[in-house]
Amino acid sequence: MMNWLILLPLFVLSTNASFSNWGLSSVLPSILKHLPVANCNISALSLPSCSLPAPTAGLHLQYVTLGRGTQNYTCSSSSSSATPVAVGATAILFDASCVASLDTTILHNLPDLLKRVPLSGAEITTQLLDWLTGQTMKLGKHFFTAEGAPFFDLRHAGANDDFARAAKVAQVDAPAQFALGETRDVAWLQLKGVEGGIKEVYRVQTAGGGPPATCEGMPSSFTVDYAAEYWFYA
Repeated sequence: MMNWLILLPLFVLSTNASFSNWGLSSVLPSILKHLPVANCNISALSLPSCSLPAPTAGLHLQYVTLGRGTQNYTCSSSSSSATPVAVGATAILFDASCVASLDTTILHNLPDLLKRVPLSGAEITTQLLDWLTGQTMKLGKHFFTAEGAPFFDLRHAGANDDFARAAKVAQVDAPAQFALGETRDVAWLQLKGVEGGIKEVYRVQTAGGGPPATCEGMPSSFTVDYAAEYWFYA
């Protein structure tokens, strides 16, 4: 029974499910107070198999998170001769350690579900789960600095040096699995920390976030929803 209960908070988050619709409104608080939904042991986990370089020897996995946010783009014109230019991203980072330690196959399917949840719904649901469980599922945030550097801030629930101003080291295309009419998945990345206690970051199992092929009919700036796993090493 405990196995599926560990997944319940992420199920609620990924589907924006209503407690009352499932008849759980009266029992969830008492269940969740005793349920591990964050800060589970991830020491035995390995990065998903891919052609990115392996984590540097001597580093240890610190966090496994699910990121939900937007990839941001600009267009110089709205014609088919122009192509979108990536100008950064923003995302909320949620603790995925418990579902990852339970079953990584389930974890790898969550980004595709999470990208369908409105950003406001994801934040509200997480705040509710934090209150119900007394644990913290929102670990931090991802954004780009004014200088264009990717930044990961995990100090919300971690140590003072749990952050990284990072630089991209390698990237590979995401597996081609998008459906007709859906956005393409952004690339999988390896990044190195150039400032902060986090030394390497991997973005894998991406869902959405890719731009259209051209700027035809697009505004000068726009965003595309995405979700992904982020693995942090130090």
